[in-house]
Amino acid sequence: HRDLHSFPTRRSSDLLEGYRDIVLKMRENGIDLPIVAIGGITVDDIPAIMGTGVTGIALSGAILNAEDPKSMTESILETLKPFGK
Repeated sequence: HRDLHSFPTRRSSDLLEGYRDIVLKMRENGIDLPIVAIGGITVDDIPAIMGTGVTGIALSGAILNAEDPKSMTESILETLKPFGK
């Protein structure tokens, strides 16, 4: 029995492949649960991460560390719109 959420996270390409792998293995095994990407995500990362098939993202650092948290939140929400979020 292989751990479904064990994957390398050193490079963003590894991270994206890890999320793709999780989504695929869950589908193959009939597991229908939300998959939320978390950890060091920026606005620029959102399209690629959402493109892996995850259900959503969780980010706080991008907002908390922004010069204008309100503007950053609006940008995040706008970036998520094409994904129906």
